[in-house]
Amino acid sequence: MPVRCPAHMGAPTLVETPRYARLCRAMTGIAAGYFMLATAVLIVTLLTVSFGTRLKPDQVDQIAVALWVHLGVATIAGSARLKIGRADRVSERSARWVLSGCVMAGLLSIDRFVGIVYPPPPSHQGICQPHPVRGWAHRPGVKGLFSTYPDRVNALGMRGPEIPSTKPKGQTRVLVVGDSIVVGFLMPRGDTPVDHLNDVARKRHPNADLLFMNGGCAGYTTWQEFDFIRNEGMKTRPDLLILVFCFNDMAELVGHPEGAVYGLADVNPVPKISYPSGLVRAATTLVDDWRMARIRDAHLWVRTNPFADPDSGLRRKEDLYVQPPKPAVARAWARACRDLDAVNDFCRERKLPWVLAAFPTRQLLDGEVDPNGFAPLKDWATRAGVTYYDLTPDFDRALAGRPGETLMMDDLHPNRDGSLLFAERLLEFLSTRGLLGPRIESSLTNG
Repeated sequence: MPVRCPAHMGAPTLVETPRYARLCRAMTGIAAGYFMLATAVLIVTLLTVSFGTRLKPDQVDQIAVALWVHLGVATIAGSARLKIGRADRVSERSARWVLSGCVMAGLLSIDRFVGIVYPPPPSHQGICQPHPVRGWAHRPGVKGLFSTYPDRVNALGMRGPEIPSTKPKGQTRVLVVGDSIVVGFLMPRGDTPVDHLNDVARKRHPNADLLFMNGGCAGYTTWQEFDFIRNEGMKTRPDLLILVFCFNDMAELVGHPEGAVYGLADVNPVPKISYPSGLVRAATTLVDDWRMARIRDAHLWVRTNPFADPDSGLRRKEDLYVQPPKPAVARAWARACRDLDAVNDFCRERKLPWVLAAFPTRQLLDGEVDPNGFAPLKDWATRAGVTYYDLTPDFDRALAGRPGETLMMDDLHPNRDGSLLFAERLLEFLSTRGLLGPRIESSLTNG
């Protein structure tokens, strides 16, 4: 017979039965057994790490967290099993509490195991995430693939090591911004143009404290680079800015309406959740990946084909280089120069010296197009009083009649030798112009 507890002051009547007691013993026993078994499996998994596994460091950290969580829940469930084991009867309300506790413990276990396997190991994690202004940006603090090579993204969203917020006394910091050329498209760590700049600087100026910082992001053009400069870039406290301009920074503006180029904020931004939950991290990563695909396919990465417009006056790729520029190309150059005006005004306000560096295309190096293709860019730099450096003559001299593919992996991107040449010639230009500080200028004079 069920035992009814007397009602008091209108409180609900509690019914205690042996059935609820058996149910509670079963639930706590199963929970205790499962979490003890999971704890043992996690302990064995951690022990195998020392013998070598494919686990990534972040996964090992997640396993350690899961171990302590499962051990704690196993202890609580075991204690509850012992306490309920001495009771002949349990109330329905107590049974519901036990059931709720077991369900929550099960969800917590799933959450911890999801945190181990997803998001995927950092070396396979996407390095980009949606950005409300630029459309996309590097995901700060991850280790992921830059095309095919793994590398890390620092807290400011820049490829490479962390940059201390406190600048050492006597250190000269140079922020290099650009697109996939700067970031090191298809280049492993150590072979990007910025890596070579640091290596060459150490060899040529061993007594100077020079730090070149990689502010590149694949697919960026000048307006996106400017947004990065005035936000994340200035946090590096640069002494000099170098903006690397590639020909497609202009070509991709041909035929584009203003709004499609300046970017649109995401109309439904997803709030960032910092709770370290495996399920939440998985969900936010999936949503970010979906939003990135939406940005690529919808507004910022849509690239129209200028040659498909019969009114553009363009029929061949060579038409982009013709001087004076054809009307559609002239409008694109004007737009590119307006973006450069914004960079120049910003740097003048902050008294930050900067250099506009033009990087050649393979067509320029192979003589397939007008060699004066960068003439509008040079003219703008002259009018604006901006230090300008065209790397095309340096690459031409280094090729000495050989095909451009000797230093380029495709139409736009340098290979390892091209990246090294980029670093050597640019560093030499900066040094001779006295843009890297008095210590280097003095060493050049004494040398």
